[in-house]
Amino acid sequence: MKAMKAMKALGVVALLSIGVTANGLAASPAHATPAETDSYERIAQTTIELREKEHIDPKAETPDHIVQQVLNESGSAGDKTGLRDSGDNYGTNIGRHEAAACATNPYDCKRAKSAIRDAERISSQTFPNKVTNDNIQDADRHCVWQALTTIRANADFARKIGDAHETDHPGSPEAGHMDQTNNAIGRDIGLRHEGDEAGAINECHAQAKNGGLIKIN
Repeated sequence: MKAMKAMKALGVVALLSIGVTANGLAASPAHATPAETDSYERIAQTTIELREKEHIDPKAETPDHIVQQVLNESGSAGDKTGLRDSGDNYGTNIGRHEAAACATNPYDCKRAKSAIRDAERISSQTFPNKVTNDNIQDADRHCVWQALTTIRANADFARKIGDAHETDHPGSPEAGHMDQTNNAIGRDIGLRHEGDEAGAINECHAQAKNGGLIKIN
């Protein structure tokens, strides 16, 4: 009997470690590891240090000359678009527009830096599929990403980084419409679940399962 109880307890721990509770609902996600968010972290931290040297109000957007300096130093000043949008590089191989959005709003970027990788992990666990684009996993991933970004930062920054991501990772017009629509739904869900990441994740999953999100395949 004690052995059975121990095994059940270990099973619950295992479920929680991947972001799912024993009831099949999402637990608050474990945040992405530092290595997964280095790109956003470096850009945000470099920008904050430059802003502090010029005594810029934390509530103000970063001036263009600092943004350009950060882009130059990070190697993101060129036309870096068409990047891979899934798999091992998801959320790490960021493009010029994403880097600029992060540098323009570094405090928001720093707060929400791990949301994109958390979303990838959560959605791939909930809707496992080797194909990661244009399907239910993709739709759920965008919803969860934008919901978490809204909760951790705010809806305005979520929209800006979402738009920048779509610019740097272009697909077909149909895929772009799908992503932008699911991004907007995710932001609305994030606003409804302020401070409740698990609730937002569960609503995204429910929308994905019930046809509330757009998918192509």
